[in-house]
Formats: sequence, structure tokens, C-alpha cells
Amino acid sequence: MDLAIVLDGWSFDEEEEANNIRKIVGVDGRLKLQIRLRDGVIQWELEGRPDGKAPYGCESVLEYCLGLMEEHERRGGKAAFLLERQELLEQLESELLSYEKRRTALFRISDYARSLQDALHGLGIVELVRRYAGEGAAVFQFDRHRPRLTADRARSEALLMIQRMQLGRAVQALNDGIQAVEEFLAEYGLEDETGKSRERNMLIDLRRSLRERYNIPITDDELLQSLKTEQEVAIQQEDFEMAARLRDKINLLLAKLNGTP
Repeated sequence: MDLAIVLDGWSFDEEEEANNIRKIVGVDGRLKLQIRLRDGVIQWELEGRPDGKAPYGCESVLEYCLGLMEEHERRGGKAAFLLERQELLEQLESELLSYEKRRTALFRISDYARSLQDALHGLGIVELVRRYAGEGAAVFQFDRHRPRLTADRARSEALLMIQRMQLGRAVQALNDGIQAVEEFLAEYGLEDETGKSRERNMLIDLRRSLRERYNIPITDDELLQSLKTEQEVAIQQEDFEMAARLRDKINLLLAKLNGTP
């Protein structure tokens, strides 16, 4: 089919990326996601794998591998044999990256439910390799994606909860994400890098933004801890105006907690 039919009336937007992403119904009746490029278009499935394929007769390589490990262990074998099948690791990595691309596009058009699903799929792949591939370079090759996947899961879930006006759950999702990123850094002995973590700081900034915009109720102790963490991030980012505003809020809250006028 001549792609001019698809692109007619849909110009590439240099300034707003969300305008280059749309959902359509395919000739098969299934929802598709189209990405407008400067010189063409990409089309993905919205459900299942982005490429619409069913590897090994399964919905995904992850699903196939989980079934494979389960069956192997049921028969009394050691499921760590995953490393012996390099092609599976390569297919898992390819699937991880394809879901990441779709996840990014879905987030940009505020489809947080589906971007959350894709983040969870990626985390499932990482956890599979961590569990069954033993130790070494193969594990870290996948595990290095964990902070980004964790952050994407947390912010997708938080914004989905905001859409549903479940404000407390939104804050909890961000808190869980921040903690998970910190645990990742501690696991690799990178505690000194915590303040510089882009993923952690992004979640902290989002938590502050949501709390201020929606006036999300939390206890004074929780608020004090959040304000102190946000001030540290603002200083790290050299946003001294924000740091000063947060300092004033901290002082006011401390005065309230201490019962001083």
C-alpha cells in the first residue's frame, strides 16, 4: 500500500512529540500504535509484542522462557541452563528494547495503563535473567536496565492513579520506586551515587509536583522527610531557587512540629 495514504494530513511535528504518535484500528480490527517519523512511519501492535509475532507459539519470549524454566524445574533439572542458550538471551534483549520503545511512546500520549504493562514486562525479563542466568556479564547486561524500568513503572503507575483520583496510591507508587532505585544502587555498592541518580531524582521531582498540584494529604513526618529529600535533589541540580523555597517550607513545618510560633 502506498504510505502516502497513511501520511496524508499527518505532518511530522518538530516541537511536540506527542503529535507524532497516534492509535488507529488496523484492517484486522486490532488497535495499532503509529509513530510518525520525519521521513515515514512505524506501526506497532498495542497488545502483546509490538511486532505482533508469537515466538515459539507464545505471546512473548518472556512467556516462553518462564514456561520453559517451570517445566525444567518440574522435572528436577536446574533451570540455570538459560545461559547455555545464547539465542534466548539475545531474543530476550531484543524484546526488552522493543517494549521499551513502545513504552516511551505510550507514556508520551498519556496511556499510562499500557506503559505500566510494558514496564512490568521489562522488569519480568530482568528478573528472569537475574534468577536463572547465574552471575556475570549476562546478568548485568540486563540488570543495568532495572533503574530505568523501575522509574518508568513508578511514574506510569502514579500518573495512572492520578487519572483515577487515587492520590494516596500515586504517592505510594513513587515512594516504592524511589526505594527500589536506592536498593539497586546499594546492591551494587553505589550508595555514594544515590544523590546523582537521574531515575531517583526524577521520581522525587514528580512526587513534589504531584503533591503540590493536588494537595495530596500525607502526615507531617512524611511531608518533612519528602521536603528534605526534595531539597537535596534541588541542590544537586543547582536549582537554588527551588532549594530556598523548600528550605522555607521545612522551617515552617519544623516550627509547627515543635510548637513554636
